[in-house]
Amino acid sequence: MGAVAAALFAGLIWLALPSTVGPMGYLFTDLDPSSAQGIADRLQADGVPHQLSPDGTAVLAPQSRLAELRMSLASSRMGGKIGYDVLDSEQSFGLSPAREKLNETRAIEGELARSVQSLQNVHAARIHIVMPDRELFATQTRGATAAVTVKTLGRLSNENVQAIRYLVASAVPELSPDAVSVIDQTGALLARAGETGAGGAGDADEKQQQVEAKLRQQIESLLEPIVGAGKVRAEVAAVIDRDQTREEASVVDPDKQAIAKQVTVESNDQDQQGVAGGAATSVSQQLPDAQVTGGGGGGSGDQRGSARTETSEDTTYENSRTSTVKIRPPGDVKRLTVAVMVDGGAQGLPAAQVERLKGLVQNAVGFDSQRGDSIVVEAMKFAPADAGAEQSFLSNLATDQIFSVLKVLVVAAIAFFAMRMLRPSALPEGAARVLSALPGAQSAGSAIEGPGGLALAAPGTERGPAAVMLDQEIALAEVDGKLKASAIKRIGETVAASPAEATSVVRQWMSN
Repeated sequence: MGAVAAALFAGLIWLALPSTVGPMGYLFTDLDPSSAQGIADRLQADGVPHQLSPDGTAVLAPQSRLAELRMSLASSRMGGKIGYDVLDSEQSFGLSPAREKLNETRAIEGELARSVQSLQNVHAARIHIVMPDRELFATQTRGATAAVTVKTLGRLSNENVQAIRYLVASAVPELSPDAVSVIDQTGALLARAGETGAGGAGDADEKQQQVEAKLRQQIESLLEPIVGAGKVRAEVAAVIDRDQTREEASVVDPDKQAIAKQVTVESNDQDQQGVAGGAATSVSQQLPDAQVTGGGGGGSGDQRGSARTETSEDTTYENSRTSTVKIRPPGDVKRLTVAVMVDGGAQGLPAAQVERLKGLVQNAVGFDSQRGDSIVVEAMKFAPADAGAEQSFLSNLATDQIFSVLKVLVVAAIAFFAMRMLRPSALPEGAARVLSALPGAQSAGSAIEGPGGLALAAPGTERGPAAVMLDQEIALAEVDGKLKASAIKRIGETVAASPAEATSVVRQWMSN
């Protein structure tokens, strides 16, 4: 029993003491099996304790040495991720242009995956980029496309999804954010290629949740100072427009005119006609006695002249015009339904006070009767809070701390039972009276008082077989915990009251 107890204590101490290696943490995750095996071989050669995940895609190492090991493996280019370091491992001499382009694409994908993975709610990411070749005589060029797969720790908001799309599009030439598709680990489509950021499928649901939560918080924060904390419950149901609309408007103002085109034409025409030289010849001048007038036979002939100047001006006026194009994404509130419950106690609240509270709620949520909004305020008695809803101290502990506490408790319980097994058992109270009633008990020599006030036989006194068997049975009953103190006390009182009958009963038990 001593050897078994020693081995038991040694095993319990070994389980209770913390391990010398320390807690293990993830060194690298989402690795290829070949990369994970290479990292494991390197750690084994360096004598570093490590573990491989069951699927062979992650490597675990002591948590206190994660940063040191990552830096050591990064210097050896064994990080598992593919980035610009793939360009360093290739020799540029002898590579074909197709191979160089493939390495460049892989490097961009790896670096973008690292950038996306650095976001708060993103655990892992993979990016696939397609950059089409440019044909020499092609009339139309195709743009680049990309697909992003993320493993998230929670739900990504629409702003986070759009940030991922713009991050990928900014790093790839001729890639539009609308050409990037994003999905998560469950296969849910977070962003569809061809959809703009404002017209995504999840925008309406997210906008609806935001509107309902905001209005609910506004109502409760407004009414709690009036009726008391915890005495207001509000629920808001918002109907959101899920269709994207485009509006184009052109407005002409007749009171405002502007000169659109002005043309001025000026023309100047002059016309002169006349006969240059001598006088005009007539028949009388040809006679012999005719005399020529105007000496020297000269004179001026007939002359005519005309001049015209014209100026024309063409002015075109145009009224001022304003053209407006509006694109409304999904998310406009079409209808609100609000239900407010106020704790009015057993007697409730007066109708006038309920109406005043309803007016406050209408102003808080922006009530509009034209779109069909509905608001209901009721005063009822709330049920009392559950008294057993208080959290225990275990709820504030982490999972590993809970397991540590349970391990200590198990070790303590096992040690307690082991100590009770190794401790010498004492006869319970009342056994001495039974022993005194056995044959030969009165004629025994001097007796000594044992533990618990029991009368035990003196050294050297022979004890009968019935007394020995009775001691063993009582000791075993006490070890097993089957006898209770109250039952033993009642048995002792019964034996003390009727010793002769108790002696006969014990004799019958012994004989049987």
